[in-house]
Amino acid sequence: MKGPAIGAHVSVAGGISRAFANGEDAGCDVVQIFARFPTRWVTPPLSGKEVDAFFREREKSPVRVVATHASYLINVASEDERLRERSIESLRDELRRAETLEIGNVVLHPGSSGNSSVDEALTRVALSVRSALEGVKGVTLCLEVTAGQGNSLGYRLSHLREIIDRAGGDERLAVCLDTCHLFAAGYDIATKKGFDSFLRELDELGLLPLVRVIHVNDSKREMGSRVDRHEHILEGQIGRRGFANFLKSEMFQGVPFIIETPKGDSPAESDRRNIEKLRRIARR
Repeated sequence: MKGPAIGAHVSVAGGISRAFANGEDAGCDVVQIFARFPTRWVTPPLSGKEVDAFFREREKSPVRVVATHASYLINVASEDERLRERSIESLRDELRRAETLEIGNVVLHPGSSGNSSVDEALTRVALSVRSALEGVKGVTLCLEVTAGQGNSLGYRLSHLREIIDRAGGDERLAVCLDTCHLFAAGYDIATKKGFDSFLRELDELGLLPLVRVIHVNDSKREMGSRVDRHEHILEGQIGRRGFANFLKSEMFQGVPFIIETPKGDSPAESDRRNIEKLRRIARR
């Protein structure tokens, strides 16, 4: 495959095997999917028929499913013990589904600290992910950097390092970057100097070799806004240089790039347009 592997988060409405056809329609090399309902606690178990169809379509398709994204309801940092236990169980199910489907990465937002201190919340996340990972094989849980909106954890790279360390340095824990989130959190990824500084911090924290997935989204809001609003590529605040920094970096060779940009009325067409923009940037 020439250049970086670029794709999109695609719908699996009608069955998880639809990931491949939807990815092909959008011109993807790789895709990310939801393996559970993203906004419901209760999701029917995967049927044998669904799993078989997934593997059949995978054999025929040039598209690879590189990650699932965990439900937005999950908050393993919660002070509420009942919500946290429910979140751990849902995360455990996310990991088992990925294991069944032989998908190597599950992306997780670290959660919200609520009224507690960040330090206390980071410990709750670490203990929760350790519990959810028990018995899981062949799947990596990727902690996603966030924009820092509200009481969200993960808007500093050091948060991710702390979670991994407090979870015992489990080798099944890794990192998912997001260009919109980094920019909104205050990382100046849009300039060469700022991007080099970001890479140094990532390296000094020992997170550089742990990057497994990169979400590539433009940002509606300005750098440091702490507002999580994705925009179409080159239609927000980040600019061509910011995306080129990631796409052309030797540090991220082999890491899949996934867009989560607005879908509009024609998701495949919208995704294809954004993916082509990124491919042009990568070629120049």
